[in-house]
Amino acid sequence: DKEIQQQCVERFEREARLLKELQSEHIVGLKDYFIEDKRCYLDLEYIKGQSLRQLVAEKGALEPGKVLELAKQMADILTFLHGKQIIHRDFTPGNLIMQENGERKLIDVNVAREWDKDDGKTGTIVGKHAYVPPEQFRGKPCEASDIYALGATLFYLATGVDPEPISQSSLDQDKKADHTDETDKDESTSSRQSRSKLNNIIQACTAMSLKARLANATDLSNALDLEQLRDIEQVLERESAATVPEPEPEAETDAETKILLKSDSREPVIIKTKNTETNSSDNIIKI
Repeated sequence: DKEIQQQCVERFEREARLLKELQSEHIVGLKDYFIEDKRCYLDLEYIKGQSLRQLVAEKGALEPGKVLELAKQMADILTFLHGKQIIHRDFTPGNLIMQENGERKLIDVNVAREWDKDDGKTGTIVGKHAYVPPEQFRGKPCEASDIYALGATLFYLATGVDPEPISQSSLDQDKKADHTDETDKDESTSSRQSRSKLNNIIQACTAMSLKARLANATDLSNALDLEQLRDIEQVLERESAATVPEPEPEAETDAETKILLKSDSREPVIIKTKNTETNSSDNIIKI
């Protein structure tokens, strides 16, 4: 059907132009695009690295502290996209590449769409079910939909398993299923604190209700900064408690000792002390 083909070409060109405008070190770059023999082609930047899904499959679940570090970078990526009025709709571990320099890069941006050009119309459902929030299933994605996917991604990174579809993710559920009392004993205090902070973030990102969920990437960044601030405050409190000087013992003084000081005098200050051990005459010290 020529009409359908024309619609596909128009959609491809729109997405290609959109991707070409997204110049960011954290998003795959588009070099060129063209149509040949009724086929559409994108010439994309080559990225050397592996996806976060591949990383977890190879090395297992990541430490909570590391996941929190990744969350900050992911929030920065979404801040950039949302600032361009773009919703990604498939923000998942398979679409985030870990480069050799340790930086993350987002790929598969062709599923993204500009929300200010939708005119309130219901759109096509895009994304993997375990990472799609209710409003996106209804064809009404928004900024908070990407936040949900990010929270589900954090859950995957911390557990090594995909979250339950259409649910609020929680590390407490994973802990009940996969952890024993012995592993809890082996877990350090720092690790437990990081896990608790990460769980707070995951739950805030994956709330079912839009009113209860973090609304956008700025809110997420603020939440992550708040957790970091609490860490700093705790460290400062511990350091302060460890460095409080003990009170020095009061010096023993003779009851008959007299000290005469005049702070506003330019003359030498004279301190008179009585030597009680030798019963000698007063000693005079000039300072």
